[in-house]
Amino acid sequence: MDGLVEAQRGAFAGQKVRVQGTIGAVTPLPEGRPYGDRHVRSITVLQIELADLEESLDLEEIATEVDTLERWDRDSPDDPKRLTDLGYAYFRAASTDAVGGRALLHQGIRVLERALDLNPKLAVAYNNLALIYTVLGRFARVIDLCQRAILLRPQFTTPYFGLYVAHGQLGRAPAARAALERVIEIGGASANVRCAELILRLKPGHATLTCLIATCRQPLVAQYGQSGFGAITAALQRLASAHRAGGVDSRIVYLDEPASEPASGEPMDDRARVAPIKSRLDALCRSARLAGDPVEYCLLIGGPDIVPFFEMADPTAPGAVVLSDNPYASDGAMDDEWLDHLLPVRRVGRLPGEAGAHDPRLLLKQIENACRFHRDPAVNGKQVFCYTAEAWEKASRSVLAGLEEFRLTVTSSEPCRVSEFNSAWLEDAPFLHFNLHGSDRESCWKGTGTPVWKVRNALQPESLASYRGRGAVVFSQCCFGAYINGRSSADSIALSFLDHDARCLVGSLAVAYGADGVRRVELEESDVVARSFWTFVKEGIRFGDALMRAKHDLAEEMALRLGGLDEDAQKTLLSFVLYGDPTLAVQCES
Repeated sequence: MDGLVEAQRGAFAGQKVRVQGTIGAVTPLPEGRPYGDRHVRSITVLQIELADLEESLDLEEIATEVDTLERWDRDSPDDPKRLTDLGYAYFRAASTDAVGGRALLHQGIRVLERALDLNPKLAVAYNNLALIYTVLGRFARVIDLCQRAILLRPQFTTPYFGLYVAHGQLGRAPAARAALERVIEIGGASANVRCAELILRLKPGHATLTCLIATCRQPLVAQYGQSGFGAITAALQRLASAHRAGGVDSRIVYLDEPASEPASGEPMDDRARVAPIKSRLDALCRSARLAGDPVEYCLLIGGPDIVPFFEMADPTAPGAVVLSDNPYASDGAMDDEWLDHLLPVRRVGRLPGEAGAHDPRLLLKQIENACRFHRDPAVNGKQVFCYTAEAWEKASRSVLAGLEEFRLTVTSSEPCRVSEFNSAWLEDAPFLHFNLHGSDRESCWKGTGTPVWKVRNALQPESLASYRGRGAVVFSQCCFGAYINGRSSADSIALSFLDHDARCLVGSLAVAYGADGVRRVELEESDVVARSFWTFVKEGIRFGDALMRAKHDLAEEMALRLGGLDEDAQKTLLSFVLYGDPTLAVQCES
């Protein structure tokens, strides 16, 4: 449980409570405690209220409840009250982290919409529907549903908590605070009032979300000098101010303080450096949790020279490693099983610099761009540009099918090669998707040739030399599409996009697994992550949330297909990273 639960022990001491929230990663329990199972799943709490004495979130009991309600529904299919209860039962069943939770949520949507077709004045049905859309990250829809519930029942306090969560996630801190103040003003159920008072006491300012802007002082000074470090610090302070203006309480922290150099004075390698950095981040997050203000976001400043990637055991190749930012997003300790770092609970992004560069130009540019995009989240145009290997064109179109309201332009390689590529194609497209071949040994991305097993150069960093970026969101399904170790913007397409003002880039630090377009087009690991990411971004979800939710969607889908995560899915969860401010979102033209 997170810090909100800790803080509420006094308010609900000795009483049974109902907790609504989103399930996170597997977290180990402390040693020496009388726990039967040494691992539990963490939960990000959205709401706590008093529960009925007989109520339980036991999965078996909920399954029985769902089965009973489904039988009643078959006997009385036109009873809106029972449909409303069934929709809530599906929501509760999904909240237990049962396999197929997303399918249960969509089943809940269907029955609740049927209940509202039969009786459009059921405030509880609107509220239950809002609960489901909160879990799905559809916050604009949540606001609409909560407002409908309140119009029908003005003294109904529960929908105001939905407004609090939705407005907070969309960066509307004053509106989020006003929702809680309205709960107190109405009165009503004492548990809801006490919960609202507690949240307002823990968060006395306007911010409803917390972000750590995290970096390492010593390597910043070593690479950029004192003047460069001073310029970066000043820029980060401006970014923290931009965060606070958008409803995110941010502070700058240095993960190498206290100093982590060995007594010998010799510099440590990445493996030795990353352990104390991870421990420091965990300690800061733990302290924030205990104060009732959990850290939802973490923005890492600097490339792997400044804040190292983790070297995780490669699930697909014994003895090999895969680079990852996942442990920064995990509550698991450094020495925990790597499986505990698969699914993130914090939303992590990174603003990388150029390897070995003593001029912080690229890093400063990204920080200033993040400030600018916080002030102006709108994107111009309604176009998606996709550049794909010919063999994967069908899969790419399927990945982007959820963006049907945008004009989709697809270019395949082959026939297109790097010599024919025109960066002007990207100018009016705020969303860019790439599904090409990539490598950690070359800087170019490649398409399929003739015969299909041949690959030809399709895109290289210099291809973007005349590209006038306008804040594009970029997703790369290419193998090693986000690999930047030892590279600059001149020999990295990922860094080149950031240098040309991309809002963010999501890509893999390793091999990326997707559909085999030659034999079949069923979406596979990176396809599922990309499809979900684009769906969330379109909804105005923050980039960090969009990638975190997309990874959870992959885990859910693989659990349904295979009964668990195979090695390819595990590697996909570890290797995909976000370059960009995780608290940013886009606002699409209506």
